[in-house]
Amino acid sequence: MNGKNSNLKPQDIIIIMKIISKGENPWKIADLAYELGLSSGELSNGLERLKTSELIDLTKKIPMRSNLKDFLFFGLKYAFPARIGKYERGVLTAHSYGVMRKKIVSETKYVWPHFEGTHKGISVSPLFKNAAEACLADEKLHQYLALIDCIRVGKVREKNIAMEILEKELIV
Repeated sequence: MNGKNSNLKPQDIIIIMKIISKGENPWKIADLAYELGLSSGELSNGLERLKTSELIDLTKKIPMRSNLKDFLFFGLKYAFPARIGKYERGVLTAHSYGVMRKKIVSETKYVWPHFEGTHKGISVSPLFKNAAEACLADEKLHQYLALIDCIRVGKVREKNIAMEILEKELIV
């Protein structure tokens, strides 16, 4: 290690999930940084932390999906706990969004606070400040981060369903 901090940051999870959302499509650091609202330097540092944490391979291009699954399922909610806030306007997340919305019937809606949000609900702190904005432009990323929020804030049933769906997405 070259003296840089190797501790993961919340935006690193968004970086790796964005890479997964791109599938087989090639990507460049500058493009990924722009799409996530990060600087190229922040994105490069995130890729280095992901490599050091063995969540991405040595080329910094291929996610190590088994390791990532373990971290998302068993470590993420402790490393980056969600803060539940007040009722406000935002972008849907957790069981209130996407595939989970069809599987969980609930009066409670969760949102990431955001000025462009069209829904009202209980606010959940996003993994990173730019998460809602990045998700508004990428449906697949939005789905992944909402599933991750189910693990961060959900009850046992929601967590189990989210883990089952994410596991299918992570296995290629």
